[in-house]
Amino acid sequence: METEDLVAAAVRFASGAIGVIDATTTAYPGGAERIDLVGTKGTASLAGTALWVRYHDGRQEEIAADPDAGGTGADPMAFPHDYHLGVWRDFLDAIEQRRPPRISGEEGLEVHRLIDAVLAAGDSSGKVAVAKHG
Repeated sequence: METEDLVAAAVRFASGAIGVIDATTTAYPGGAERIDLVGTKGTASLAGTALWVRYHDGRQEEIAADPDAGGTGADPMAFPHDYHLGVWRDFLDAIEQRRPPRISGEEGLEVHRLIDAVLAAGDSSGKVAVAKHG
């Protein structure tokens, strides 16, 4: 792959909350994309399409993974295009039905603003604010 394929960043949100971003597609043996949210009442972990929620009071909830969701990071080409296709279908339906799409272009740009800020921070070895929209 002719691109950088490893990023690690510490993030401070406007609320004061902190977060960590680390991403790669080449870590052996690969694995599902994962998001962990740790809060004052519990922890939620989304790995691929599986969700686990564990509350401090002992309750737990789980949504099983979609067995048709595809590969892992070990083979970046093994991912199906179903989820991207769903976004495209919704976009085309939105045009036809004259309604806003579920995912707006502005929401998509938010992700890219974060990526740009992480790359800029790496280039400058310092803090970089994520560009605000609007």
